[in-house]
Amino acid sequence: MSEDHVRLISMTVPDGSSPTVEAPTDPGAYAPQGPVYGGPGGPGAYTAPEPTRPRLFLPTSLKDSMRFFQVPARKWWWGLIALAVLAVAFVLTTLIASVVIYLVDPASVVPDASGQTTTTPMFFLINNLSIVVDIPVCVLISWLFFRQGFGWLVSVVGRFRWKWWGIVLGIMAGGYAIEMVIEILVYGPSDAGFGDLHMQSSTWFMLAAIILTTPLQCAGEEFQSRALLSRLVAAIVPFRWAGLALSAIIPSLIFMYLHSAQDLWLNINYFCVALMMWWLAYRTGGIEASIAYHIVNNLFSEWMLPFTDISGMFDRSSGTASPWVMMYVGYQLIFVLVVDIVARRLRIVRMSSPAAQTPEVVKPRRLFSRISQTVSVATKEDLPRLESTMRETPALPSAGAWSGAPLVYAPLPGQGYAPVTPPGYVSLPPYGWTPEQSVPPAYGVPPGYGPPPGYGPPPGYGVPPGYGPVPEYSVPPGYGPAYGVSPDDGSGYGVPPGSGPAPGYDPGSLDVVPPFEEPSSPTHGSASDALCGMPVEPTMPCPLAADPAQGDDGEPHAQGATLPGEPPV
Repeated sequence: MSEDHVRLISMTVPDGSSPTVEAPTDPGAYAPQGPVYGGPGGPGAYTAPEPTRPRLFLPTSLKDSMRFFQVPARKWWWGLIALAVLAVAFVLTTLIASVVIYLVDPASVVPDASGQTTTTPMFFLINNLSIVVDIPVCVLISWLFFRQGFGWLVSVVGRFRWKWWGIVLGIMAGGYAIEMVIEILVYGPSDAGFGDLHMQSSTWFMLAAIILTTPLQCAGEEFQSRALLSRLVAAIVPFRWAGLALSAIIPSLIFMYLHSAQDLWLNINYFCVALMMWWLAYRTGGIEASIAYHIVNNLFSEWMLPFTDISGMFDRSSGTASPWVMMYVGYQLIFVLVVDIVARRLRIVRMSSPAAQTPEVVKPRRLFSRISQTVSVATKEDLPRLESTMRETPALPSAGAWSGAPLVYAPLPGQGYAPVTPPGYVSLPPYGWTPEQSVPPAYGVPPGYGPPPGYGPPPGYGVPPGYGPVPEYSVPPGYGPAYGVSPDDGSGYGVPPGSGPAPGYDPGSLDVVPPFEEPSSPTHGSASDALCGMPVEPTMPCPLAADPAQGDDGEPHAQGATLPGEPPV
């Protein structure tokens, strides 16, 4: 044992002295041999679980609606697979709708002698219904590939914001109504198409079809283009601004293409309208505003159909539009900017991080402001589904953060042993934390193995072995004749001058009993027997009786010597 592990411990022994002994101070000197209960290798040992990366299907950092598929649990190529599945689903739904239309209304799909097809009310209804099917198809694809259902596909708060949708619906309806009034005042009722309105045989059927299916048809197109398609494109591109640009341009081009227009100005109109709808979805954190915009636009475009001949309503051949169509695009741009401003005033959530350890949201106050200036911790009002997503939140560090460092165990009062964070490493996850959330397994307390066995205090190395009290050596042992008595060998030591019995010296105080010797001729009732303090018996001599003529050692006294304690003769 080294000198550093030794200390001096002072103690008191019975005789009042204070000896010192060396005792080890190394904690290992007192440790019980063998594995410790609850410690590494011992019974009931707690082994920390291997850290695993949780499968997080919601963003752990602030994301807008277009980048909401950029989650830790999915790589970029998942977006490619989902795009392929979406394309196959679109082809299948279109094929099924065509077959149904052919069986129900062949005139709508079979060209006549001039090569033209006729649009019928039934064709209008089936076409709308085929687009409505996009809603469940898109939700299913979103859930299968990214585990984000209807609510998270609609907005970054995990639900459809009906109040916000109604506000945008009112703003857009008011704007389109103002536009119509201006058009009537400028061009007159006849040029605005009011002179051609008449009751038709299909008026009621068309009214019912428009009111019941057009809002859902608009929502279906938004789910397909602005919700799923834009997110899939942004999920493939890891760079933020490049991904956002592509998520706006590619879905808008596809939206334009699906309207099957051969006129240049009509295509420009469709492309610009798609961009504005994308802008609303991006700036407001969901597709509620773009759905409201789309519904109002289509309803104001179709409200005359029940009172006119609709056979040529899908005629979008070249020359059917003019550059004047861009004036309507300008009107709509004003309405879009108004909606954006209102969203800032109402603090509509634009970005969120529902799977973060501390969920945050972005609610801009001005039309253009930095994201860092508008970040706040999410509340129940901001994210109504916050409680259900907290279990997915906190993210565990990667397994490599702990590799290469042994776990250190330390006792917890009444809770057994638990791992302690190694120096320079991140904190270990609490026991019991599960990765479902993305949140980053609270493991709580390890199994209650109880405290380790009571080994008791360490041995008392500071106290010498219990040898009992030190013998009181007050009287020296009898090493021969008393001092001052000459032996019989004739050496004649005699008594030195001035010597003699010490004052107060009592032979009876001697604690040492001389060996027992039976006298050769005991004398009953003698003074020697009285020294024993025993009754005089004829048959029991006193064990202390001795021949007065002999010394303590059985030898005869020298001439002239006296027994100690007796008067001289």
